[in-house]
Amino acid sequence: MYRLIIPIVDFANTSMNLDPYFEFNQTSSHGTNQSVDIALLEDERKPQVMVEAKRANRRIAPEQIDKYLHKGVRGAVTNGSDWILCIDGRHIVVTIWDAKVKEVSLCSLRSVIDFLRGKIDDSASWSNFSQAYDVPDVKINKQPKTNKAKRISNEVTKTKSIKEFRAALAALKELDGPKEAEIEFLVALIDSIARTHGDVPPHCRFEFRSSRVSFFDQSGAGSSKRVGRIELGKREPDILVLTRLAASSEVLNSIAPPRPHDKGGHMRRFRLPNIDAANSFGHALGTIIFSACAK
Repeated sequence: MYRLIIPIVDFANTSMNLDPYFEFNQTSSHGTNQSVDIALLEDERKPQVMVEAKRANRRIAPEQIDKYLHKGVRGAVTNGSDWILCIDGRHIVVTIWDAKVKEVSLCSLRSVIDFLRGKIDDSASWSNFSQAYDVPDVKINKQPKTNKAKRISNEVTKTKSIKEFRAALAALKELDGPKEAEIEFLVALIDSIARTHGDVPPHCRFEFRSSRVSFFDQSGAGSSKRVGRIELGKREPDILVLTRLAASSEVLNSIAPPRPHDKGGHMRRFRLPNIDAANSFGHALGTIIFSACAK
């Protein structure tokens, strides 16, 4: 998906400037709640293009994407080599890899790109029925693994007070990963909490890792809900905020435009352009998060 399919979708999107979204969740025509691998959205919620990605050597069929499509929405299911393009109950198969000469067919590739951009070729042989389709001529060479990688989890430091937060933040500053604007955001966040609330409410906590800092609300019975996080080591601070919190604050939205999180609509993503924005965002977010946790 990342080496063969996404580059084509991204290139097609350069002239459309739609919002790319991974795992777009919706109810299919079969009545099941499923996610489409890639969606290009208008106004952050209206899909204009949907793409379902399959393994390189897998047989594909129009039904794998057509069930998600509404009238006028363009869809494709692909294994990277073969693309089945679908719109309004019609479909056509386009193969971009010429197995005989072992080259990409630029003509076929252009047909796929044009379709994704909304240029529908009505002179092509579209079909309302399943077309004959051969198993892709792709051989997967799996290399034997002498060693299996083991996931290493970053150490977690949980803090539930201003004092503990400042101690964890001081340790974070000694690491190479966090950037200056990210530290500025966290300093502003805890300063805002100290000034407004005095201390962290008992049912709220922070989790520090070397890769991120997350904010949790434990007010639910036996549950813990993440209300925000900052991913560390980014050139521009990358922050997630619970959607209902982001919607309640014009201040946050005025500092940086919210974007949908690619793992679900329950979170909004903010990218802060500079240190001043990080400072302002931290002060505003501290008040909003802990007001929500107290409810």
